Amino acid sequence: MRRCVRLNLNLAPMFCTLLLLAAVFGIRSARAAAMDILWPSQSPEWGLLLNPGAQRRPDEYVELAKRIQQEAPVPLAVGIAHYAGNWPEPFQMTAAVKEFKKQVSEKAAQPLSEDRFLIAGHSMAGIILQEIPAHEKLGGVILMAAYPSNDALRLGNGLRKSNIPTLILAGEWDGLTRITRVLDTILDCEGLEPDHPDAKRCAKQRVIVLPGVNHSDFANGVSQTGDMDAELDVATAHTSIARAVAGYWNEILLDRPFGSLAAREQMPSWQSLVSDTRSWAVAWAKMDHLDATSCLETQKKLLPNDLQSSWEVAVKTYESVPGFTFAKPSVVETSPGHFKVTAIQSQDRAFNPLDLSSQSRAFQRLSCKLKSEMALRQVVADSQRRRANPPDAVSTCGALNNALYQDVLSQLPPELVSRLERRGAVLSFGEDLVMSSGPQWISAKPKRVVDSQERRAVVSVPRLQTGANAPLHLDGMHYCQLVSPTQLAEWLFFDGFKVLQPQKK
Repeated sequence: MRRCVRLNLNLAPMFCTLLLLAAVFGIRSARAAAMDILWPSQSPEWGLLLNPGAQRRPDEYVELAKRIQQEAPVPLAVGIAHYAGNWPEPFQMTAAVKEFKKQVSEKAAQPLSEDRFLIAGHSMAGIILQEIPAHEKLGGVILMAAYPSNDALRLGNGLRKSNIPTLILAGEWDGLTRITRVLDTILDCEGLEPDHPDAKRCAKQRVIVLPGVNHSDFANGVSQTGDMDAELDVATAHTSIARAVAGYWNEILLDRPFGSLAAREQMPSWQSLVSDTRSWAVAWAKMDHLDATSCLETQKKLLPNDLQSSWEVAVKTYESVPGFTFAKPSVVETSPGHFKVTAIQSQDRAFNPLDLSSQSRAFQRLSCKLKSEMALRQVVADSQRRRANPPDAVSTCGALNNALYQDVLSQLPPELVSRLERRGAVLSFGEDLVMSSGPQWISAKPKRVVDSQERRAVVSVPRLQTGANAPLHLDGMHYCQLVSPTQLAEWLFFDGFKVLQPQKK
């Protein structure tokens, strides 16, 4: 249900390009960096340098820069950096920061300390700038359609070490940066002890998902390939972004959330954005637990409804394909009337060394080897009742997946469910893909059919089921592939809308 390689900012082809551009254009850093600066009507007291995303021109950010300046609770100079070829890279970015500080300080009525300067970056620029605070003194960072990275290249190391205030802004309808990865940055900061290395940074970090906004709204609103449709006009989106920046400025940078009439007017909206975003993150966090218990809970759904016996269910995980291939689920009677069922699972994650998320999310495939309901009935010698009451529809893997989906829906805020009904593709499970052999089942993958006109998606999952008289101790097996809860939640957050976007030709 989601692609194997999850490079949320389209980074895979970009890194080599960026390194080449850094080498080619790095020599320019010794010269004055090119930029536009919007000056306030009075002497500037603060400075914000905005860095365009990859392949976005500086002029595409002028209207947003103006709106941020208008909403700012301080006399603010806003700079827009220029990059050769419209590709942000660290050498020119460092030079731009230095030059911006110099020019703003020259215009200021009194000397400005370095913590009066902030740096903002959209998309790729939001990733690149995260190393800048390790080398250049700044008062804060604003990430737009980006999030603190924690990948093998340690691009976010400078931001994490600097412990400076950080605002992370995401668009609800961003088609290039998954909002679930943005929500992960909230979870990274939950429950930290005061002496934790990230505690200071987390105390000054705020994460906001802006309703109605998409990836391109952080520029001029002209849609980038792969983005989803926004629900706001670009002027309204810019106002929403600018007021989020102003709310953060009041609460964190000025530490005076109710210090002015403007602040008092903005704070209820700001506080609601913070609260609503956190509620989404809390719901998203529950998916980890559902992932870990999916096979166990699915096996429980196959237990006979027999009041005369009791059941214990356990799950063994096999990481290797051979180990999983030869492992078999089992049921044993541990004492009179008490039975233990051991299911087998394999959790495959996509190999993705450049994944910038701080947590490895969503199994690519979750395969469960279970004991069938028929086999469990036979173990308790209830063959007569089994013949009178054959297994009902819950025995199909589609029905078991649907039950898991209902568990996910019950854990999420109602607005996430209703937004899918409003403009996403409704998800359902169709007939199982019935396999005839173990190797065939192991190699098979769920199939999804999307009807864009009807806004529906039907998923069929592989199933292998053996009869009660199968040889070689293979009797009563019920092999299901499950769509993991994190993948199901991703459908409600992101994929259920993304699949309806026109495909790139």
